[in-house]
Amino acid sequence: MEEEEGLLELAKSFHLLGLKRFDALHLACAIKSHADYFLTTDSGILKKSGVVGDIRIKDPIDFIREVFP
Repeated sequence: MEEEEGLLELAKSFHLLGLKRFDALHLACAIKSHADYFLTTDSGILKKSGVVGDIRIKDPIDFIREVFP
């Protein structure tokens, strides 16, 4: 399987923002897959949600409240 162009560079940029390597890679994969949301309970990722564009990072409970009011 070939890596999507720019995937590792995007993951590295998230890692430089303070995310753990695998968290950064998972987030980059979600963005490259054109996901609308990235759901997590990881407080480290949730704290960085304001500096990550192209995807909405939400806690699963907040997601449910937003999508199903």
